[in-house]
Amino acid sequence: KGCSPTLLKKENAGDKRPVSFIDGYPILICSQASLNDLNDRLESPVSMTRFRPNFIVNNCSAYSEENWKDFEIGEVKFTGIKPCPRCVITTINPESLETSKEPLRTLSKYRMVGNAVNFGAYVGHDRMGVIKSGDTIKVRENF
Repeated sequence: KGCSPTLLKKENAGDKRPVSFIDGYPILICSQASLNDLNDRLESPVSMTRFRPNFIVNNCSAYSEENWKDFEIGEVKFTGIKPCPRCVITTINPESLETSKEPLRTLSKYRMVGNAVNFGAYVGHDRMGVIKSGDTIKVRENF
C-alpha cells in the first residue's frame, strides 16, 4: 500500500504545456487555515511539510482552497482541478522519519469523501506570470 501516483493526463496540466517533477497534477495549494484547523484537532501538531504544497495561502477560511474553480494570484490565472486525496506519506514526519497514524486518522473523521481523505487542492495554471509572497488571491468563481 501507499501512494498510488495518478497518471498525468494532458487536461490536468493545462493546454499542452510540458510539466515535470509532479505526482499527478501541476500544482498543489493548501491554506494555513486548513492546517490550523487540523492542528486544533490533533494531540501533536504537524507542519505543512507533511503535505508538500507548492503554495501556502493565508487570509481565507479553512478548506476554501478546495472550492476555488477560477482564481488569480499575482499575474497568474489558475483553474481548480479537484481536492487532493492524501496518502500515507503524510504520516511520516519529514524531519525525524517517525511514522504514526496521524494526521490521516484525524482527517478521516471529518475530511473523508468516498474512499479519499482530502487536504488541499490540485490546480493548474492558465498563463505564465510573476507571483510574489504577499500577493492577493482573487477568487473569480467557486465550484
